[in-house]
Amino acid sequence: MNWLTLWEGISATEEDPLKQVGRVSREKKIDEAVLQFIVTDIRNKLRLTETDSVLDLCCGNGLLTSMIAPYCNKIKGIDFSETLIKTAKSRFSLPNTDYAVGDAYDLSGLRPEKYDKILLYFSFQYFDTFEKGKKVIREMLSVLAPGGMILLGDVPDYALYGNHYRTIPQKIRFHYENFTGKNRIGKFWKEKEMELIAADFNLTAERLTQPESLPYSHYRRDYLLKRIKD
Repeated sequence: MNWLTLWEGISATEEDPLKQVGRVSREKKIDEAVLQFIVTDIRNKLRLTETDSVLDLCCGNGLLTSMIAPYCNKIKGIDFSETLIKTAKSRFSLPNTDYAVGDAYDLSGLRPEKYDKILLYFSFQYFDTFEKGKKVIREMLSVLAPGGMILLGDVPDYALYGNHYRTIPQKIRFHYENFTGKNRIGKFWKEKEMELIAADFNLTAERLTQPESLPYSHYRRDYLLKRIKD
């Protein structure tokens, strides 16, 4: 799946900031209240403070970035889509936000800057092989400050795919799309895969549930990554 082509196409034709980044749900209406629940959940899990520098990787159009900005010192949003970054700069810019086009597989342009907290929300599924996911985590670690934390948020969970693909035909389609690499949701990650990556990088990987108020909590989980020793 060419994710850049997909999101460039969607963002070029959609005016709704939620639809631009695929934030729609057949389960729950996503509105301002739901977005605030998401932000609160992120703040709690990352233990955000007003002194933190934050990297929001795969930030999309900056909507969520701008909502997190009041709770930290500064936040930098990176995305591979020029169209979405243009929207972020024009619609969701604040005094402590900074947006730039960038490649999650190569964060060398950010160094030697270090970030206290790194967020990758609703996008880890687009690194749709084990090796791709491992590579982007390696890059995040290269710009993570000592004692810092990484939150991989809203990750489709393989153990819960049946909560989203509920009928037998839907389950058959899920396995077919997984096999052919054509699932528009992306990769459903297995907990064991995250544990293997964590072990390779000497990390802890805590699998976290989401509050039921969040729109995708029935089939997604979060992972909090921390170095075992800095």
